[in-house]
Amino acid sequence: MRFEVESIGDVKRKISVEVSAETVTSEIEAAYSKLKNQVKIDGFRKGKVPRSILERYYKGHVEDDVANKLINDGFNKVLSERDIYPVSEPEVEPEQFVPGSAFKFTATVEVRPDVKIKSYDGLKITKEKVSVADAMVDERIDAISKQNVTLNDVDRPLKDGDTAIIDFEGFMGGAPFKGGKGEGVPLKIGAGKFIPGFEEQLVGLSGGADKEITVKFPEDYGHKEFAGKDATFKVRVKGVKEEILPALDDEFAKDLGFETLDKLKAQVRDGIKNEQEAKVRSKMREQVMDSLIEGNQFDVPQSMVKKQESFLMEELKKRFGREGLESDNEVKKDLKKRALDQVKAALILIEIAKKEGLKVTESDLDERLNSMAADAHTDVATVKSYYEKNKLMEAVRREVLDDKIFDLVISRANIVEK
Repeated sequence: MRFEVESIGDVKRKISVEVSAETVTSEIEAAYSKLKNQVKIDGFRKGKVPRSILERYYKGHVEDDVANKLINDGFNKVLSERDIYPVSEPEVEPEQFVPGSAFKFTATVEVRPDVKIKSYDGLKITKEKVSVADAMVDERIDAISKQNVTLNDVDRPLKDGDTAIIDFEGFMGGAPFKGGKGEGVPLKIGAGKFIPGFEEQLVGLSGGADKEITVKFPEDYGHKEFAGKDATFKVRVKGVKEEILPALDDEFAKDLGFETLDKLKAQVRDGIKNEQEAKVRSKMREQVMDSLIEGNQFDVPQSMVKKQESFLMEELKKRFGREGLESDNEVKKDLKKRALDQVKAALILIEIAKKEGLKVTESDLDERLNSMAADAHTDVATVKSYYEKNKLMEAVRREVLDDKIFDLVISRANIVEK
């Protein structure tokens, strides 16, 4: 077999292969020999079918199989001998296959670029100062208190912020519709949980009151059969409940597992501080990555970009539950840039890790799994089992390695606090 490898830019290789006539003939002979022992044709014993009969029935099939085998074997042999690492499926262009003659084909494939990283020491990045104001702690404590609200029955008309206990049935065109009925349903007035205009029409009603409410479903309503249509609901208010917030004192803190309110506030303050520090680290990493991408220009295989683009699109559709995003030009443009940057970032980080000899040890992995278990308030065996079962352990290793890389680069950066 003879071959040539031509570089088409930094990330493409064109492989031209010529397989000798002798090899072609040998492979055809082997294919017919194998076929003879596999097929059964009336009038002949298995393994005794003449070659001429086999060719009559299977010539095209055999030649296609042999051509594909020669392409696969030849392509892989070139990859091995030239240390070529493809990142895409090859685009193969075979010449006509003629038994007894040499067989030629070309295969064009994208390869991982040879990334030469420029200096990543002394990058200029800014670091925001972390400050937790008392008002931030009070706001968080207030949110916690609202999560522990109690509902008391009251004998008065509904007002904004109250919870109504209602029975209802919806009608469209005079007929009830599926999913439009409920009994004993709690509905907080002003929370915006029901169709726009529904809650407001309950204000002023007392327990035992009946009312017919007319609303219009939004044009972008999730169920298309209802979108933009008018509906009437027959509603009965069965009760009115008022929210009672707990007093912010030591007893409230004890109910949450803290000795005093001050200790609860201290815990909340630490939590807010940790959140802010995480945001600061994230912004610093973004600056590092932006600087590395800007300072290291190289071609990126489009197959890698398209694959990442598809992944981002699927994530976007899962997040927003929307179809048709593929036709939104602004979304596509944004995803293409993000995908390109993310692929570049991954290639750069891999190269830095190689250059610095950074690796993830089993101890590093155990430490991360223990941290994840603590955050999830579960045991490490459960976390490890989940990630192994869903084949996500490699992703955890990648995160740990990325952290090591960023920690190294940031430790050598020129940091300006603001």
